[in-house]
Amino acid sequence: MNNDDLIRQLEAFENEGAEYMTPVQYSKIRPIRSPQVYNYLRSGQLGWKHCDCGRKVINVEEADALLRAKGKLPPDQGNNTNVS
Repeated sequence: MNNDDLIRQLEAFENEGAEYMTPVQYSKIRPIRSPQVYNYLRSGQLGWKHCDCGRKVINVEEADALLRAKGKLPPDQGNNTNVS
């Protein structure tokens, strides 16, 4: 594992519990590319809002539900209920 892989893992760990995040951040922690997320935003399948900083953000739970319904996300991925 090189430093880039470690940085990606740390970013994913930090973003995992977030309620809202940008489409690019979301695409880094889920198996989807950011252009696909933006396509869902443009087509109205996924909602967005402006955060206090002015950036466009999406609701993580809503995005996970959409991806599960489309079969692009396994049923157990994205849930933080499994605590070992």
